[in-house]
Amino acid sequence: MHAYRQVSGQRGRNVAICLAVSPTNGLVYLTARIGGMNRQLFNDFLGEVGRRVNPDNQTILVFGNAPAHRNADCPRGRIDIKMLPPYSPFLNIVEQAISALKAAIKANISRPDIQATIDDRDEAR
Repeated sequence: MHAYRQVSGQRGRNVAICLAVSPTNGLVYLTARIGGMNRQLFNDFLGEVGRRVNPDNQTILVFGNAPAHRNADCPRGRIDIKMLPPYSPFLNIVEQAISALKAAIKANISRPDIQATIDDRDEAR
């Protein structure tokens, strides 16, 4: 016999996650915000990344094709911006990292003890 749990169709509010990952240094910077991403939030993210990288090193930032990424302000220093080709999330390591994060969250949410706290609004707060 299978157990089923009925949930509403609403997914809740968006969470915008931005990661800066380096092949030599790993995670450079991470931010998560409630709501969608826009150009200003993305430029704030880029400014923080620019402060965290060594200005003496040549740095290349690779972006996907999200609307907020278009016409982004390049941080000062030796930083270049490159755009991925359209429809190429498999080339974007950040997409792979976010997919792994979402899979971990979904696996965690499926646990009965976690579901019990999700159903309890007072506990969830």
